[in-house]
Amino acid sequence: MNERMPDKVRVLAFCWMVESYSWLTHTSFQANLRRLEAAFNFKMNALPDIMNVLKAGSQLRLERQIFLDACERYRAFRRHEKAQGIRKHPKVNGDPRLGYP
Repeated sequence: MNERMPDKVRVLAFCWMVESYSWLTHTSFQANLRRLEAAFNFKMNALPDIMNVLKAGSQLRLERQIFLDACERYRAFRRHEKAQGIRKHPKVNGDPRLGYP
C-alpha cells in the first residue's frame, strides 16, 4: 500500500484486499477479516493501528500468492492428466478452488 496515502485510505485499501482475496478463494469476507484482526491484534470498528494493518496486508499478499501457486500446480497436474486421457477426476483431488471456476 502506498505510504503517501492517509491512514483511512490505506485501511480502505486493506478492506478491498480482503474482499478480493475472499472472492478468489470463495471464503467469507468476515471470516477472513476476523482471522486477520485476531492474528495482528487490531479491530476494524475503530481506527486501527496502521502498522498492524500493513502487516496483515503483507500476510494476505503472501497467502494470495501461495493460493495462486497451488492453483497453477493443480492446473499443470490436470493438463498432464488430460494428456494421458484422464478426463474425469474426483474434486477432492487437490483442487485449491474446490471445483469453482
